[in-house]
Amino acid sequence: MSAIQRIKPYEAKKALTTVINRVAIGKEPIIFESRGKDLAVLISMEQFELLEELLEEQEDRIAIEESEKALADPENQGERIPWERIRDELGL
Repeated sequence: MSAIQRIKPYEAKKALTTVINRVAIGKEPIIFESRGKDLAVLISMEQFELLEELLEEQEDRIAIEESEKALADPENQGERIPWERIRDELGL
C-alpha cells in the first residue's frame, strides 16, 4: 500500500474532480490537512461500507461481551424470562 496523500482543502477545491476520481476509482484515501494537522479523510464508498460493516461487527462483539459479563454476575441471577415467552410476547 502506498503512502496516503495529504492535501490542503484549498488544493482539493481547485482539483475536486481529480481528487474524487483518485479516491473513487483509484481507491486512494486522501487526508485533508491544515497547518500540519490532519482534519479529515476522504475514502471511497467501498471502503466506507467496509468500515461500517467492521464497526457494526465490533459493536456486536462488545455487546455480546457485556451481556456475558452481566449474565455471569451473581447480582444478576434474579428471575430469568424464558426465550419462548419473549418470542410470543414480541410475536416472533
